[in-house]
Parts: sequence; C-alpha cells; structure tokens
Amino acid sequence: MFFEFDLELIEFVGDESVSEVDGLTPSGDERITYRGPIKRLLVSPEIGALIGAVVVWAFFWGNGDKFGTAGSTANFLDVAAPLGIMAVTVALLMIGGEFDLSAGVMTGASGVTIALMAKYFTDGGISLWVCIPAAFLLAGCVGWWNGFLVNRTGLPSFIVTLGSFFVIKGANLVFSKRINSLVNVADVDKAHGYPFFKALLGGENSFGDMKYRDVTFIVGGLLFGVLMMLGFMEQA
Repeated sequence: MFFEFDLELIEFVGDESVSEVDGLTPSGDERITYRGPIKRLLVSPEIGALIGAVVVWAFFWGNGDKFGTAGSTANFLDVAAPLGIMAVTVALLMIGGEFDLSAGVMTGASGVTIALMAKYFTDGGISLWVCIPAAFLLAGCVGWWNGFLVNRTGLPSFIVTLGSFFVIKGANLVFSKRINSLVNVADVDKAHGYPFFKALLGGENSFGDMKYRDVTFIVGGLLFGVLMMLGFMEQA
C-alpha cells in the first residue's frame, strides 16, 4: 500500500513537472521569444555605433556651415579611408561577438612581405603584381588559421588572436633582420609595378572628384550595410 502511494506520488509529481516543462515552450522562453523588428533593431549591437555617428554628424553640421558640404566630407573621408577599409571587416567580427587582435600587426606583416619579396626574392626582386596578391594570400591564411583554432579548440577568439599577434610580430622582426639586416626595407619604389600601385592606392588617381581609396571605403561600407540589412530581414 505504501509502495502504491509512492508510485501515485511520483506519478503526480511527474505530471506536475511535465506541466512545468510544458510551460517553458519556445513562446515562454525569454531567450527565444519573438521580438518585433523595431525591438530587435534597437537591441542589436551595431545600432549604437550608427546612432553615435548620426549624433556626431548632426552636432558638427549644426555648428559649422561647411561640415556637410562635399568638400568637407571628402577631406575627412580621405583621412579615414585607409583605416576605414580595414575597420569595415573588423566591425563584422565585433558585431558577431568575436575579436581579431592580429589584424593590426598583420597589416604590418603584409607590408613587410611585399617589401622583402619586391627587393630580395630572385635577383631582381619580384613584381608588385605578384607581391601584393601574395600578401593578401598570406593574410587570408592567417585569418583561416585563427578561425580554425577557434572552432577546433573552443578557445575565445580573443586568446587565439592574441597569440597570433605575438607570433606575427616576432616573425616580422626575425625575417626583417635575417633577410634585410634592418627592420626597414629601402628602395621598394624601384620595384616593377610601383608607379601603378602608388597612383592607385596612394591617392594620386581619382574617380571623378574622389580618390580611389575613398570610393573603396564608401563601397565597402555600403556593401556592409546591405549585408546587415539582409541579415536583419532574414531574421524577421
């Protein structure tokens, strides 16, 4: 009799616990509760940066008549473009909740790779038409390796890319000193293809009234915005 009572008690408690579990349906779980498009937009991490940019823009535009003109905009875009091009891709990682601390030192490593290849590889050096794609390939391999380690080991991207930062920084010094005996490489301007890439990437050539690097920055930012909107619409 006592045993049967225990069974009934267990059955009753089991039914109650099931009802409680049933209460935690997807609609009742606040982590996956449906959010309207406006609420999801307001809680998204990138909206804070956008609001901040709009506020700063409005402040300076309201206190200076020439700030919003095309000439003034071109001035600060030209200064921001070299860093902004890289910042667009880094922003994707940060919005996704990841870090890449090796991005900055990898920029220097790409320059070292181009300079050493253009001057010391082969007797007359290698053309910049080969050196620059090779530097992009090296940077892509480092990025792939960082992502591979994060996925395989489960370590935070902050730790993985911090390690990559020190490795790449040390490699820059080692290869520069071992091959060039100095940390800076001279006479890169004599490499084949230098005039073309200087005009293209150095800001000498222009696309209408804007420089190529400014156009690249704007186009990259627009593509980034389109990508964000597509992701937002997909979640709707």
